[in-house]
Amino acid sequence: GKFVEVGRTDSVPNQCNPNFTRPVLVRYLGPEANQVFHIEVLSFAFKMRNGVSLGTCAFSLDDLVHARTARVMKLSLMSPDGTRLNGHVIMRASTAVEVEDGVWMQLHLAADALPQFYSKIGKVPTRTYFEIWRQRNDGLVQAYRSEVSDDTVTPSWWPLALCGRRVGDSEDTLLCVVVYRKASGEDGGFHKVDDLIGEARLRLGDLKRGKAVPILENWTEAAAALPNQ
Repeated sequence: GKFVEVGRTDSVPNQCNPNFTRPVLVRYLGPEANQVFHIEVLSFAFKMRNGVSLGTCAFSLDDLVHARTARVMKLSLMSPDGTRLNGHVIMRASTAVEVEDGVWMQLHLAADALPQFYSKIGKVPTRTYFEIWRQRNDGLVQAYRSEVSDDTVTPSWWPLALCGRRVGDSEDTLLCVVVYRKASGEDGGFHKVDDLIGEARLRLGDLKRGKAVPILENWTEAAAALPNQ
């Protein structure tokens, strides 16, 4: 028959070993019902709507209820063609409430050894870098560009030293920090254009004081909705 979605956990950012806090509620109808469930693990990146599947697994609810390991099961993630993938899903079932025609059960889910997110084009890791631009009377002038980081979820770059000649001496000088996703390969003999992830704007004085500023996709529109800006 056709599978339908019966529940979804919360999202856990930047984790290869997530432990989800929101359980999935299902009704156990007994061994005669032959209730088979599929679990799909998805990874989402910036601006991604549907996510990338890290693998699926299937189980019988009756097997979980009567498991000798106190209603706990650990299943390997599989690809659509049946290939075993990295990572596992750990399930723990607990009784929520008994009703006349069955038992409502809570499925508490976790996972381990999940792969980091890879882009859909050739499984090339997402690579990021940033630029710092200084506002002058004649427009924005680039003051610095970082190296490219290969970390896919929590990128970090080498410390930098900004001299006054590049960014100015006034604490009111406006700086723009622009973050890009590095494009991979070529398209028809031409280098691909890097994708803009977002930007942050702050004064030089705020930068010196270590003020935290969000990276926004559209700074002009989104910053107006933020508190204390």
